[in-house]
Amino acid sequence: MAVKGKTLLGAMLLGGAMLGVFASPEPARAIEACESDAFLIAKLHAEAEANTGQLARKIATESTRDRAWQILLDRLVLEGQDAGALRNLDALSMVHFTRVARETVLSNRYIAKLDYCFDRQLVRGLFRENSIAYAEFMSERIMLLPIFIKSGRGHLWRKPNPWKESMEKILPEHRGLVRLRIPRGFAIERSISGEGILTEGRAYLTRAAELDTAAMVLVSTAEVQSGILVVAGTLYHRDGRKLAEISELRVSADGNISRALDRLAVDFVEEIEQVWKQANRVDLEHETNLRVSVAVESLEQWFALEAKLKRLAPIERIDLRRLSATEAVMDMALIGSRGTLYYALEAAGYALSVNQNAEVGGYVLEANR
Repeated sequence: MAVKGKTLLGAMLLGGAMLGVFASPEPARAIEACESDAFLIAKLHAEAEANTGQLARKIATESTRDRAWQILLDRLVLEGQDAGALRNLDALSMVHFTRVARETVLSNRYIAKLDYCFDRQLVRGLFRENSIAYAEFMSERIMLLPIFIKSGRGHLWRKPNPWKESMEKILPEHRGLVRLRIPRGFAIERSISGEGILTEGRAYLTRAAELDTAAMVLVSTAEVQSGILVVAGTLYHRDGRKLAEISELRVSADGNISRALDRLAVDFVEEIEQVWKQANRVDLEHETNLRVSVAVESLEQWFALEAKLKRLAPIERIDLRRLSATEAVMDMALIGSRGTLYYALEAAGYALSVNQNAEVGGYVLEANR
């Protein structure tokens, strides 16, 4: 087990019934959208064998649905919460829809890729009833730069970099709220180096974010120090501002370093998830109301904006107070922090500013890009 070092600093602002072989692409109907990406568990592998293809399908879809429910709980529920009763729940009652991305039905076997969208309001209600602390705000894509320091030099793209290799093993299966991605491409590898990241500072990180159009950059280092393997990380905004230090993880460097890094990679990503969830946890006890004005040009524009805002965490409810030919005034009910709201709005292309019209008060919502 890894031994955690320094304390976490700050918050991160942040179908076919045919026998034989039947491969079905996505149905031709309009693709149904999940209300929130946080409640969508996508592209799960489903497979089973039985006396008939249809029975195999039933077994595979039910077991995969139960697995999707466990993944959802792991994604949303904060560490230390007693969610045992929820894990034994019949997941079918929580599913909004199931989508078949691809399937193959044989005479006694079924193979598929399935998406499960869980009902946001039902799951939220379940958490409230059981006093389970949770978060549901997914980050924008975060560029992860894993650097292995050896003999004082930072290795990123060139070998040896067992830290990057360990992260590449686990990220494809990571299904949390934090979207981590190691960038690829000739332009990135030619322009960004481990040494540059470690020595050149803010301007260098800003350039890295621009090349990959990332919302944030997570620089993580792994290094052997006096016989101890130390992994640490720092999160930066895309403009180069430091947002948070991630606590160090330490293990003995004796033995196979690659295996030790594999274990640390899992712990490191889980640490990031817990920091993110704690910073963006839903407040079940308090509700904050904000009066918000926004310029609109048509009824259709208002409905489109309202639908978009309702999908954002931590917005619980939107009550329209006034609608004219040029402006809508609404009350936003929040069940999370204002910091989470500001970041969610920024990710969606909006920003809030204080309303200078004292008669209306509150805030003005404007597009920021």
